[in-house]
Amino acid sequence: MALNELVCFARHSETLEWHAVHAEGDGFRAVASVPDGQWVPVAEPGFQPTHVHYKGGLYRVERQGRIDGETQEMTLYRDGKGNWWLRPRVMFEESLADGRPRFAPFQSPHCL
Repeated sequence: MALNELVCFARHSETLEWHAVHAEGDGFRAVASVPDGQWVPVAEPGFQPTHVHYKGGLYRVERQGRIDGETQEMTLYRDGKGNWWLRPRVMFEESLADGRPRFAPFQSPHCL
């Protein structure tokens, strides 16, 4: 199967391995681990977050998909510094022991 366009290189949130991520329909397919130092994140002007992490970081969810050879659905997301991350979707959507969501939908502050 031919791969579609390269979307990014993303770091797995648990294993910290880098993966090449390719678009596949509305989702993605992450393939082959990539050695550290093979790419440099680039900050993105106009970054629009969709979620806030319980520790305060802002992130934008891009796609849902899978890593080749794995069955677990993953969430592909990025921060405003140009870093891309992969996290199991179940973990991305779960709540912590105290009931707070790990990632809550981001609500842009607005002025009256």
